[in-house]
Amino acid sequence: MTTPGVDFFRAFLKNWKEVGWPLETSRIATRKICSTIDLHHARRVVEIGGGTGALTRELLKGLSADGRLVVFEINEELCRHLRTIDDSRLTVYNASGFLVSQLLSEKADVVISAVPIATLSDVLIERFYRGVQRILQEGGCCIQLQLSLLSYSKLKKLFRTVEVAFTVMNTAPMFIYRCKP
Repeated sequence: MTTPGVDFFRAFLKNWKEVGWPLETSRIATRKICSTIDLHHARRVVEIGGGTGALTRELLKGLSADGRLVVFEINEELCRHLRTIDDSRLTVYNASGFLVSQLLSEKADVVISAVPIATLSDVLIERFYRGVQRILQEGGCCIQLQLSLLSYSKLKKLFRTVEVAFTVMNTAPMFIYRCKP
């Protein structure tokens, strides 16, 4: 196995629509994302598009001892990096985030998605978020990570409320959408 950053870049080159950006999320950006979530009280968190685990590791730092983190990563090589994280609270699926509602029977307090939705058709976006909403607890939220504001209007059609946070402390500025059904 090579370094996470190299494998992430290779995954991007192999399928940019699947990975969305050639560089991993920065540590400062992962902390900003985590600051938008009450991890201490979250019993179950789902991360879709875990990459090599930059955000996964930060989520585990804040997650309570009895919390669970379930990560979906479609790329097999990136999944190998995720599976090196030694934490009993972590479960990794080498599967598409589109299967989240089919593979999970328990509800989640938070779903965090790094899926590059700007590359998806409106039909696929709606299908993806319907699956996400099926696994959210009442009162739960979906955090969508994007590199632009282009998806705001699409998310606003699918969620009752959409709040946007922003961080420039990433390889590219990142928008953090906090969406509630």
